[in-house]
Amino acid sequence: MTSLYLGGAFAQYNPQEVTTRQAEVEALLHPSITVHKPKHQGSYPKNLTNVEATLTQRDMLMVRAADLLILDCLGADKISRGSVLEMGWASAMGKPFILIAEEGNPHIFNMSQSLTRFIVPSRKHAADIANSLLT
Repeated sequence: MTSLYLGGAFAQYNPQEVTTRQAEVEALLHPSITVHKPKHQGSYPKNLTNVEATLTQRDMLMVRAADLLILDCLGADKISRGSVLEMGWASAMGKPFILIAEEGNPHIFNMSQSLTRFIVPSRKHAADIANSLLT
């Protein structure tokens, strides 16, 4: 079984937009690929202490479990610290990642370009690469 972590610059969007973006990618993936998705901060119980640390640890565990990452940063107007952290984790764990970002996107910078061979302008391009690598 192969798995994929589907993250990105989601803090800039409302939960419904995030769900729509993720569903678009999932619909294009081969059915044999298991998809791990980060949770939105608002989806955790209000009484949970240190929600940010819980989110971070959960995401790191999902990255560790995945064979490949897709980071959807398309349309981002500011850098996502979480996405940069996910790029670092992927690199440190020896996992490839696909960055979805258009020209001029703040996530395309020297370090991100040196960590991945896959910077693509659309979710379809990312899904096509993921299907080629994982099936």
